[in-house]
Amino acid sequence: MFKSIFDKLRRKKNPIQILQREIVLNKTEPNKYLDIECNLYRYSKFNLYIDKNDELYEFIEGFHTIPVHEEIDFEEAASKSISLNANHENYKKKLLRHQLMKNPKRGTRGSTYEYTFEDGSLLTSLRHYRDNTG
Repeated sequence: MFKSIFDKLRRKKNPIQILQREIVLNKTEPNKYLDIECNLYRYSKFNLYIDKNDELYEFIEGFHTIPVHEEIDFEEAASKSISLNANHENYKKKLLRHQLMKNPKRGTRGSTYEYTFEDGSLLTSLRHYRDNTG
């Protein structure tokens, strides 16, 4: 009896389609905002990546500077921030937030992360993609 039930379930499952990813940088957006926790400003630079083979795929990587006074420009703030350092992967970071997401209406799943470095700069990411789990 169980064997026939499992056979039916196995036949109902859709085969998982494996997408060949072709990830490209679509745009980069710099920004300046007030960090209300410390009443200072942060600069951010967001890189938006898309997949040419999956219109639902999106990856946004955000680099946030240390809090600075309003008159400091982006280049100076970036030079003092680990997150905007070319080799920021080599530095120790602390996970502040992580969340898994699923959107059945759009057929997507994804995750968000927020890290902080020892100098107070931040690294954030958002990734969502087509849900092929069936």
